[in-house]
Amino acid sequence: MKWLTLLLVFVIAAPVMAQVDAEKAKAHYDEMMASLKAEETAASAARKAVQATEEFKTVLAAYRKDRKPADMKKLRAMIDGVPAPDMEAWRSKFAMASKKIGNAGGEAQTPFLCWLAMRGGASHGPDAIKNLTANHAASPALGELLDAAPRLGRTLGRSEVRAFATAVIDANASMDLKANAYYARAMNYGVAEGRKTILNDEEESKKAADEAAVVKLAPESIPALRINAPKFVEERLQVGMTVPDVIGEDMDGVGFKLSDYRGKVVVLDFWGDW
Repeated sequence: MKWLTLLLVFVIAAPVMAQVDAEKAKAHYDEMMASLKAEETAASAARKAVQATEEFKTVLAAYRKDRKPADMKKLRAMIDGVPAPDMEAWRSKFAMASKKIGNAGGEAQTPFLCWLAMRGGASHGPDAIKNLTANHAASPALGELLDAAPRLGRTLGRSEVRAFATAVIDANASMDLKANAYYARAMNYGVAEGRKTILNDEEESKKAADEAAVVKLAPESIPALRINAPKFVEERLQVGMTVPDVIGEDMDGVGFKLSDYRGKVVVLDFWGDW
């Protein structure tokens, strides 16, 4: 009876212990991210302080006027003199935390691996994406990584990113994540030559099929809009056509529509922040 009681206690307590470990892992990840963000914010402030000095402004004005390489070298030296986060040290910290949790940690390990896949560089990124492919493709926490995945082929390898995307498509229950995975796979066919990507006929066909899957699964998603952009330009943005209405808020938070200004000269400035 005593042994039976101990066994029941162990069985009941085990899930609770796993839950506590997951919570600790998440708290540790959040703490690491907050510390890294603080370092990056401090470095950004320091760079802005350098750029605000009279010396920097003077050299910058001279460079803009004459485009002398020597002036650009001075500008870079001033910026490079600002202490920046030691990213290789941070990569080692995230890798160590991920290894300590191990694959048996399930979702507790996923955020560390995702960070390493996106920011781990050549030293840790390839191993992270392979681990995610093999052990975490069903995770619901892959959104940020899949958003970045279309561009990760340059650092992790196109075939590795395609393998990861395929695993997500096959294993994940989320239609949105599947759609993003199809898009990531579509963007990682072919071979990069300079700024262009060269695809053979088979790769062109596979890319088209993946793009069709994105539009079918998530027609209003950003990837679907990107895929449909050329068709939208052809059908809606030609000279002489009525401009599609733009609805939003001005800088004071007051709602407006582009159509409210019909008959007036309007300048549209589309911009992004990376």
